Amino acid sequence: MFLRKALAFTWPSIVPSTSKATDPVGNAWLRCAMHSPMAFYALIFGASHHSVHLREPHSTADSAALLRLSYKTQAIKLINELINKHLRKCGRDSIDALLISICVLAVFGSERDAATEHTHPQSPLAKAQNLDFYGKKRFVPAHMQALYLLVRQTGGLESIEMYGLADALA
Repeated sequence: MFLRKALAFTWPSIVPSTSKATDPVGNAWLRCAMHSPMAFYALIFGASHHSVHLREPHSTADSAALLRLSYKTQAIKLINELINKHLRKCGRDSIDALLISICVLAVFGSERDAATEHTHPQSPLAKAQNLDFYGKKRFVPAHMQALYLLVRQTGGLESIEMYGLADALA
């Protein structure tokens, strides 16, 4: 369910596409999730957070919070396993899966968002590319630092092959 919503609503807005029929970001990220358990759990964790945002703020059950925590824990475990295997021996697909996994943890790893007050009417552009949601996120500094280092050590943004990932990181 979470992946279906991410494919339909969230991922297509990351990088605008000229085609309405296909979503290159959704296709690339779903392929990554299917080939990398680490990316799968991280992307499910992120998609489940976004799903909570689409519902009423107080409608989330404790079981959903525990499920999200289990996704996050599994993603962190798999990230650590990959890093401990000596990252230099990994192929580009594994590095891109690691980058997307850490990116998701950086965005969704903090349980608290920035407080915002609506003192004026919300702009019609607030929902464009999910700005109303992602604009309130507080990125986890440790994960952001890891992303900066990994991108630099693995050839920079231009070496990223997964469609839309370099745009999401920039």
